[in-house]
Amino acid sequence: MEFGWNEHQEALRKRVGEFCEQHCTEAQAEALDRNPEFPAALHRALAESDLIGQAFPEILGGRGGNVTDIAIIHEAIGGRSDSALNILFVNSICGTLIMYGGTDPQKKELVPAIARGEKSFAFALTEPGAGSDAGAIATTATLDGDEYVVNGVKLYTTGARDADFIMTAVRSDPEQKASRGTSLLMVPTQASGMKIEAMHKIAGNAIASCRVEYNDVRVPVANRIGGENQAWPLLMLGGGLERLIVSAAAVGSAQRILDDVVAFVTKREQFGQPVG
Repeated sequence: MEFGWNEHQEALRKRVGEFCEQHCTEAQAEALDRNPEFPAALHRALAESDLIGQAFPEILGGRGGNVTDIAIIHEAIGGRSDSALNILFVNSICGTLIMYGGTDPQKKELVPAIARGEKSFAFALTEPGAGSDAGAIATTATLDGDEYVVNGVKLYTTGARDADFIMTAVRSDPEQKASRGTSLLMVPTQASGMKIEAMHKIAGNAIASCRVEYNDVRVPVANRIGGENQAWPLLMLGGGLERLIVSAAAVGSAQRILDDVVAFVTKREQFGQPVG
């Protein structure tokens, strides 16, 4: 059985490597760690290189790739630039959730816009009292006519400061357990009642991790992804994809560390010989 890369995968690895050589140099990555300004040019480059839309179907403006393609891209970028990784990571997941759970109009409008870099998303699940335990989220969405009224607080929401929408997990029926009472809403970041604050980090400041406060934020029902109270399967899909991406990126980071260590111990000399 052949476990190596096929011709398409080798070409993709080469394309991502060339992208990183141009847009994810060590100096560029270090600057983005310190600079709190969103790297719009990097976002545009990721879109123009078809990396954001790699796994979206061609009919929705993507390249028609698969999960292996996603892993290849995130492994390569994971060892080069956390800022590029976060732009790619969040928008890929949100686009996938729209692709699987959205209405036809949502898919046709938003997925191609994400692939082209025209729309940017953040994803809000974590709260002060709920991390990996998605069943403990307390942010509520109360139906009022053709709108939801959203109240609550989310933490560590990657990219929220600079996004157009925050895909937000909410309890739309607090009387039910989370698996039967959770909805997913696309909340415009400019909506009245939104308060978004970047949290201090020692690195990766170009892509802000944010505290997001929802104070009677009104969100149209048309902005819901999937059925009311039926977001749990989408959250499980997103969680699985997140773990794939994070694992692939961690492999890329570990490889970069190993490469740097090997280079150092090969060149660094003590007592007349390399320390390795």
